[in-house]
Amino acid sequence: MPAANHTQLLSLLAGTDLGPLITPWGSLATLLWFEWCRRGDVRVPLAKFVATGAGLALAGLAATVTVLVLTA
Repeated sequence: MPAANHTQLLSLLAGTDLGPLITPWGSLATLLWFEWCRRGDVRVPLAKFVATGAGLALAGLAATVTVLVLTA
């Protein structure tokens, strides 16, 4: 990996990992998880899921930006 693109590649990786946290249809794993919960009669409130995902995404984004700034 070229040293000049190191920060850009890490930023891209963080974005693709944090993005699917916000929406329930953001990743295949989440869709499968929702389906298994539905089959097991486990109710997952969509609003709470989205709010929790948004909070986790913001916390992850803040941590990622902090690390990237400190290592740059």
